[in-house]
Amino acid sequence: MSLAGAYSGDDVNALLFDPGNSTFRLGYSGDSFPKYYLPSVFGYLPNEELEPRHGVYESADDGQQTLNHAPRLRQRCRGRSGEYIFDPSSLCIPREKVEMKPLLEDGMIYDWDMFETLMRYCFQFCFLNQHESKPIFFTEPIWNTKEKREQLAELMFETFDVPAFYLGKTASLVAISHEQPTSLVVDCGSSGTSVVSVMDGIPLLKTVNRTPLGGDVLTESCHTLIKKHGGEVVPRYKVLRKVFFFLRPPRSIARLNLPQVTQSYSDYQVKLVLEDFKHAGLRLLEKPFKEQSASSPNKLRKFEYEFPNAVRTVFRSEHYKIPEVLFRPSYADSLAKDLTLRSITDVTMDTVNRSDVELRPVLLKHLVLTGGCTLIPGFQKRFLHELVTSCAHLQWYPDITIKPTDNAGSFLTRIKIHHIPSFLESTTAAYVGASIVTSQGTFQQLWISKEQYEEYGKQFIQTTPF
Repeated sequence: MSLAGAYSGDDVNALLFDPGNSTFRLGYSGDSFPKYYLPSVFGYLPNEELEPRHGVYESADDGQQTLNHAPRLRQRCRGRSGEYIFDPSSLCIPREKVEMKPLLEDGMIYDWDMFETLMRYCFQFCFLNQHESKPIFFTEPIWNTKEKREQLAELMFETFDVPAFYLGKTASLVAISHEQPTSLVVDCGSSGTSVVSVMDGIPLLKTVNRTPLGGDVLTESCHTLIKKHGGEVVPRYKVLRKVFFFLRPPRSIARLNLPQVTQSYSDYQVKLVLEDFKHAGLRLLEKPFKEQSASSPNKLRKFEYEFPNAVRTVFRSEHYKIPEVLFRPSYADSLAKDLTLRSITDVTMDTVNRSDVELRPVLLKHLVLTGGCTLIPGFQKRFLHELVTSCAHLQWYPDITIKPTDNAGSFLTRIKIHHIPSFLESTTAAYVGASIVTSQGTFQQLWISKEQYEEYGKQFIQTTPF
């Protein structure tokens, strides 16, 4: 039986994997949202500290004496080089000698022993070993290398014996999830921003543009701001509880007898607090910070934040200035010396200019925003303002008309942004696109089967159209 016959119509319920730099999303095709979320970090303990075991197992929780409310058993995984901790609740428990590491580097897999162990964990605990009878779909960044694509295909077919496999480009899937198969996809995530032109669901490689400006840069700036206010970011695991008083400020009680954690674990816990601060407080003005603060200072609202140790700090206008780095790279102290760093607006317009002339107006009418940074209040209006300011020959859709210039080759067009201002939709757009694609009967002939892999080899994965 052909693969199209084996996986036809609505009978296919593929397993979807959408790895990102912030979260790792998993689920089934046809679902509106991922079924499981894992943090894109893992705990690692080298073999020297362990007893000889292998595979996924449950062990006594060595953090039980520290956190009395913690469960007695935790899922932990043994790889070739050490033990890995992927369970989100287990990562909240401080342990000695456990190092925290990212799942991906630049959106790509770098530790294959870890990733193989992670897949065993996912297949066993999330999908109950259904991978042997269901096709597997992975999302990937458009800059993923040929070698890593082939290695992932080899891992799926050789190690896990999956019946079919496919790799789909994130930009294409985001465009499909917004029902804009021809569009300009601007993905502003934690590790940076990428801009890709997509035509009929196919990403145009020559138009790819990237900048490291993203959520991690904003998190770093938030930490710098808190330090300037004389504050210290105390991670939640160090706080036993908060105590509240009548007519007096609250205070916290520190947790005692904590294990000696590694620096990477401490940094990870501090980053969790900074992420919460960033999501709660950052705002973008419709115009650049200096112009807006000078013309309308009353629009700058104060922001008060209470840290885990019950310390409250009031920020007057600094939380408006931090996200300015996305459009003014010199605003970030750590990046000020990098004169080649380009703003989101610059890389967006460069991508448009790299596209064919007749395609440019179409792209600007179908501009898709995705990624966590696009959820900053005011981001969409500010992005439109920056695009119009940098391109005087464009007409801002739908309210502001700008006369085209007399330069040769100029054209009149409209800019229309497609964006769902919801955390769930903005951070799972690629997953939703994969769910839509794999649910269509016309896609089933595109799966790469185990038979095709054995006949043509792992390089056959390079034939996937999008």
